[in-house]
Formats: sequence, C-alpha cells, structure tokens
Amino acid sequence: MRTTVAFLALVTLGAAGLSAQAAPSAEELVRRIQTHYDSVKDFQTDFTQSYRGGFTRALPPQRGRLLVKKPGRMYMKYEGTAKQEFWADGVRFYEYDPSTKQGRMAPLTASNETPASLTLFLGHGNLARDFTASLAAEQPPTQWRLVIVPKKPDPNAISMVLIVDRATLKLVGLEKRDSQDGTNTFTFSNLKENVGLADKEFNKTFPAGTKYDIIR
Repeated sequence: MRTTVAFLALVTLGAAGLSAQAAPSAEELVRRIQTHYDSVKDFQTDFTQSYRGGFTRALPPQRGRLLVKKPGRMYMKYEGTAKQEFWADGVRFYEYDPSTKQGRMAPLTASNETPASLTLFLGHGNLARDFTASLAAEQPPTQWRLVIVPKKPDPNAISMVLIVDRATLKLVGLEKRDSQDGTNTFTFSNLKENVGLADKEFNKTFPAGTKYDIIR
C-alpha cells in the first residue's frame, strides 16, 4: 500500500501587484504559516496526486478527498479504481485496500518518536522547531513556496515544499521528496478550514471480511 501522510496538515496578498511584492524571509514566512496553521482546528479538501522520478515510473494522477481534525485525526480516500482509504482516529492509524480486502493498523506513537512530516499534519508539529526552512528559488505571483527539511531523519520525506496562497496562507499544494529521489505532488482544491468536523468522520472500522495486520 502507498504510504501517505495523512496525512497533511494545513496551510497563503490581493492579486493586483503581487508579482512586484517583495518576498519575506524564510523565518518570517515560517512564522506566518505557523500562526495561520495554529488557528486551524480542522479542514477538508479535494486533492490531486502525481508521482515522478525515483526508482518508479511516473504514475498517472489520482484524485481523492482529505479530512483533518487536530490533533491526531485524519481521513483520506482515493477515488477511481484505487479507492484506497487511510485514516487516524487519534489513537491508531489505519490503511485499507478494498481491491484485496486487506488492511493494516498501527498505533500513533508519541509525537517525539513520530516523523516530523506526519506530526506536522496531525497537529503536533512545529515548522520552526522540527524543520530547517528556506525559500524556493521560484515564487509564483500568487503563491509562496517554502522548502522544509526535517531536522531529524524522516523515513517519509527527505524534504517537502509547502505551497501556500499569498493572500490567505491556505495550503494549495505540497511536494514531498522521498529517499528514492521521487517526488509526490499534491494539489489541493475546494479547501475549507474550521468547518467543525465531527469525530465520527474518523472513527471508522474495517469492513466485514477484511484481513488486516496489527503493527505493534
């Protein structure tokens, strides 16, 4: 099954004259994004995911839906033929593949043991504390692109690029480079923050007949 991040946590001035707008320092952008993210209790969004590079051939784009409620809750479902599901209920993380009726369940470990790329999107992370940040070389007129590298070894990500809207600081995209030098790119649309998601959206169980592994 794909490893995902659930996972994701997150987080973008008027259109006129933006191309001439001076870029903030990486430290200032980190502060602004973190301040915005701290104000977000939950969010929901559609996403498109593509993969290229590494040891795997480029994969066709996939689409799905992502819900996040801090701390520790997320639900991610792919559309189309895949229909794979990933969710966390605040205590455990689950993966389910309907094509094989197989799943996997693992505990959500303490935040100091969990990779920074995951804790960030589950509401426990902090950009300044957990990452080294720099501005990307290219900055689109309506977006800011912030490169973040985990300060501790992270099996899920060598580095990530957070792409946020300049006006609202909402997350509009995410690029994650893995240990095989491949890049997973997520583009978010219809993102809504602080919608009051209920816990029941994340308290799911495997369908009857699922064979699943329990990771201790």
